[in-house]
Amino acid sequence: METVEEKEERGAAGPAVIDAGRELEVLRAEIEKNRGIFDSARLVVGHELSRPLTSINGYIDLLETRFEAESGEKEKRYFSRIHEAVAELEGLVESFIHMLRFDSPAEGAADFNEVDLYEMIEKLKVRYAGYMGGVENLIARDFQPVLVRRSCLEIVLDNLVSNALKHGRSSEPVRVTAEVKADRRAVAKRDMLMIRVTDNGRGIPEREIKEIFDPFYRGNAGRDSHGLGLGLALVRNVMNIMMGNIHIESEQGKGTVATVCLPIPEDKPGPFERIG
Repeated sequence: METVEEKEERGAAGPAVIDAGRELEVLRAEIEKNRGIFDSARLVVGHELSRPLTSINGYIDLLETRFEAESGEKEKRYFSRIHEAVAELEGLVESFIHMLRFDSPAEGAADFNEVDLYEMIEKLKVRYAGYMGGVENLIARDFQPVLVRRSCLEIVLDNLVSNALKHGRSSEPVRVTAEVKADRRAVAKRDMLMIRVTDNGRGIPEREIKEIFDPFYRGNAGRDSHGLGLGLALVRNVMNIMMGNIHIESEQGKGTVATVCLPIPEDKPGPFERIG
């Protein structure tokens, strides 16, 4: 039976609960408003910037074909550099699109695929073969396929490996490892995918680690390199979409370890489930 004190406490809590409910409704309305703004910005960036870049690429291909017989080595280098510049712009546009993404569970359910992590890292290994040190794939060939959002994981790993190679500046390779562990914190039993990207580079100053995920922040180590400092900001945004987290450990002169941790659903989630 409820005591007098408990009744008084419940009565006093009533207005607070009502106020909290009102604040929650205001926050929900604000989220929906921002969702519309971000979705509109994403569509504008994706359409209005991607379309002219596609046209530029097409016309460059036409010119390259038209003057192929007359082009020397110097002209071919020019065409190659134009293609590289356009590809860099396309990558920048893609980064903005993902950063502006307000994820919808219904939207992402179809994105889940069985992913072969070994093969995914092998592709990155080939892509960055020209970098000093390169990439060392320490994931076993028979590593079990994992159910994750393939496109999101590709963005995360590509940026982490690229950052490690560009900013680590070591003759040692960037090493990628992976393991599946049980999540002991969860009430329901589930597995977590842990991926580590390790370099033996110059490391990140402790004062900068908290800021490296901020958009456009490049730190002293990145002043002399290309890019706008969007890579890790994009990674953090994509990790939020995947309901995972990323942790950076670094020691100057010894290197950096980026650890990605993702929940793995047993089956493809339904349209209203927020798993990974």
